[in-house]
Amino acid sequence: MLKYFIFGMLTIDAFTFLACLLYFFKTKKRQIGVLALWFGSRFLSLLFGYNLRVYMGWKTEHIYSFSVLLEGFLMYYLFWLVLSKKQWFDKFLFMIPLAIFVVEFYFLKHYYDVMYVTHVFYYVFVSVLLIWLINREKIPQPFQYFMNLLLVFHVTAFIYMLNLAFVSNSQILASYLYPVFWLTYIVFDILSILYFRKQYLHIQEQV
Repeated sequence: MLKYFIFGMLTIDAFTFLACLLYFFKTKKRQIGVLALWFGSRFLSLLFGYNLRVYMGWKTEHIYSFSVLLEGFLMYYLFWLVLSKKQWFDKFLFMIPLAIFVVEFYFLKHYYDVMYVTHVFYYVFVSVLLIWLINREKIPQPFQYFMNLLLVFHVTAFIYMLNLAFVSNSQILASYLYPVFWLTYIVFDILSILYFRKQYLHIQEQV
């Protein structure tokens, strides 16, 4: 059953990455370029991580964790691009997820076949950045919608990661909660595709 879930995530991730990439080529906006890299990182880490683990028997926790670190950097850069009034300390915020990653990599035990602290902190870090932007910045309405979408996804994933201990220790609980998280993942990607398609077509109409 898990392989079908993964296949669904890979497929929808590929389409989402392509939709975002096409929209970026149309707009040349750096914010959209960052999002294209973010979607691409998610897709590639899932693709290589799953294949290396299933077909070569490799431990892939570091692949997923490095991808999460990269995604944290990209979300921070998006925050930096949208932020109108920049402070001197803003440019050092990206050091926080890097420090968490290094500390867990060298000094902490890895739980549930992932670098758990790095993953949980990523979702907290990005959620805080998005909340700050949504509440403090004047974001154009179409992009405001997508920022809200990103926030809902990251908060949902954060709640799931917090409960990973209970999910991992109960096969019955996992059979109920993982499909819910999977559905959230798929819905987020579908809504993202629809957003990029709508914005792309809107630009096409103006040409």
